[in-house]
Parts: sequence; structure tokens; C-alpha cells
Amino acid sequence: MTSAPVVIPGVAGPVTAEYSFWSGYTFVVDGRRVSSRNRMQRNRVTLPGTSGPVEATIKGALGYLQAHPTLVVDGAGYPMGPATPVVLKILSALPVLLVLGGLLGGVAGAAAMATNATFVRRTWPAGVKAALMIGMFAAAAGLYVGAVRVLL
Repeated sequence: MTSAPVVIPGVAGPVTAEYSFWSGYTFVVDGRRVSSRNRMQRNRVTLPGTSGPVEATIKGALGYLQAHPTLVVDGAGYPMGPATPVVLKILSALPVLLVLGGLLGGVAGAAAMATNATFVRRTWPAGVKAALMIGMFAAAAGLYVGAVRVLL
């Protein structure tokens, strides 16, 4: 998923964000990829600026329920995409209810929540995302109920 270009004052060109499930967010400034400094400071990134490097903080990059991060430069926030609708946030977190079923419910719920996090970040219409999240919750709940019946 690649976001729309965002112009940030002092940065050497328009900034876009690319998301990968395995590596997180990578930012592209004027055709050049810029990653966070290291694994321990994943919420900071140095962007090429018009008069030297520009330090930015990545807000919401690790936020499970956010589809797009916000870059904070000199105290001003620059969202890299539209806000996630509240309904999608609720549907995305719905599998957490399976934790009430113990270890098996927790495993099924965690897998469903990880999949829903991927759905939230896709560029599909909200209705498609909602349908897939409901289906994922139903599948995880069905898997949990089936596993309990087999084991008990």
C-alpha cells in the first residue's frame, strides 16, 4: 500500500509512505527510500531536507487500528492518509473477544486480529473491509468452537 504524496515544509520533495507487513513503513522522498534509523527507534526517521536533514517522528505507525501513520515534524502533524473510520476500528478489534475462551480462543483471536490489521491498511472500499473483518471473526470463532469440540 502506498499513500498519496504529502508535501512537508523543509523536506526535499513530496513524501509517500509504503507499508509492508514484515518491515513496517518505509517513506519515499522524491524517489528515494528512507527507512527508520534502526529497529530500536522505529518511530523516528530522518528525511532529506532542502537545507539539511529533517527529523520526523512517526506517530501511529505501530498503532494497530490506524491505517496510515502521521509524520510529526517540528511539532506539526502530517497525516499520510485519511483517518480510519471508527466502525472499522471496532470491527478490527472484535476478535479480541475470543480471548475469553482461553488459550485456543486467544490464538484464534490473535491470528484474526493480525489479518484484520492487514485489511485496515488496504486501499479497498470500507464495505469490503468490513465484510472481510466480519468474515474473519466468524472464521476464527468457528475454528475455536471446532477445536474445543474436538478436544473436549
